[in-house]
Amino acid sequence: MKRIVGGILSAVLLLSCGEKDSEKGQFQDESFDKIEAAKQIEELEAVLISSENKSLNLGTAQEVVKAYKEYAKQLPLDPSTAEYLFKAADVEMGLRNYRKAELIYNRVYDNYHTYKKRVMCLYVTAFINDNHLNQKGKAKEIYEKLIKRHPNHKLAQDAIASLDLLTLSDDEIIEFLKAKNQNQAIDTIN
Repeated sequence: MKRIVGGILSAVLLLSCGEKDSEKGQFQDESFDKIEAAKQIEELEAVLISSENKSLNLGTAQEVVKAYKEYAKQLPLDPSTAEYLFKAADVEMGLRNYRKAELIYNRVYDNYHTYKKRVMCLYVTAFINDNHLNQKGKAKEIYEKLIKRHPNHKLAQDAIASLDLLTLSDDEIIEFLKAKNQNQAIDTIN
């Protein structure tokens, strides 16, 4: 029991000191250089998309995800960390690593409560489950969670619309969208 309490106290102490350490550019590894890491990320981002054919450079994509995650590991309390993790999830989406992307989006949503794109992380995890993982039930739960927790956010309306489409087949969605477009055209005429 004493070991458990001691472990918890150590973890709390480590987390409370973490912010001071992150201000120095160090958190876990004394040799980690925040400025150099940010510079490396910037260089990788510059060549992430091929200038020739506007496609994702696969090798660079994997490197930049690794760099984002290492930065987050070393500096979890740094103001840039949430954005780097969000970008890592976006790159994983581009690589079609949907489960990895979902895990990262969840990490951002759960741990960075003041991050400006936090609600978007929740919405995208629902989208991933709906459109890429064919997990309609899980997508429904996440959309409902977003609506309940963030009813005034602009994505709540998108989540409501997505819920409406969730149970429809592809053909039914096409018909639904055609009808919606016709109704909008009629509304603009009137």
